[in-house]
Amino acid sequence: MGDKIMLNVEERTILGKKVKQLRREGMVPAVVYGSELAATPVMATAVAAEKAWREAGKHHVVELTLGGKTQLAMIKSADLEPVKRRLRHLSLHVVKQNETVETEVPIKIAGDGETPAEKAGLVVLKTIETVEIAALPKNLPDFMEVPGDKLVTAGDHLTVADIVALPGVEIMSDPEQIVVTVYEPSALAAANDAAGGTATNESEVAAENGAEAPAEGEEPAAGNGDAKK
Repeated sequence: MGDKIMLNVEERTILGKKVKQLRREGMVPAVVYGSELAATPVMATAVAAEKAWREAGKHHVVELTLGGKTQLAMIKSADLEPVKRRLRHLSLHVVKQNETVETEVPIKIAGDGETPAEKAGLVVLKTIETVEIAALPKNLPDFMEVPGDKLVTAGDHLTVADIVALPGVEIMSDPEQIVVTVYEPSALAAANDAAGGTATNESEVAAENGAEAPAEGEEPAAGNGDAKK
């Protein structure tokens, strides 16, 4: 992890559907909670909240300042507008520096685009986009990596067990779960034709969508799956 990610928030009294007023004033409503902290409605400037969300995502700690006190927190959910993708709401969970946290981080293929399989004209597709890990806040990585040099011929695949280990990071996902597979382009095209679709990596869509509740003051929106109070 690089530079510290910081976010200043202040308590708010505007709740429910009235939070639309806050958004019009350039603020993003949020809630902060923890094992020793009751859920507290807060707000931050849209610029600061967007920056924290963009840099931290759900897998990095944020130095959260509330009422002059700074605590470590992680973004547990973020609600985005379905069209413009502007941030509408954040949920932040306070964590302790010396306590292990569990979260998901992206998976990358080492040498993506230049693996032996791709150089040979084969197609490399990821089956999953993230892996569940456990680590102290200071050890949380930006991503976990699988060795792309092992992807050579059609049928080759890598599993969670092939993810490169990092000091202080425990991988929680099923070690036998397949992460990436190599395909012959013709075989992949035939499979997609048979399915009546076109080649796409659906896990990218799944990473953006879930079945969470809408943010404060919002009605459920089609295609907006990252919503949560």
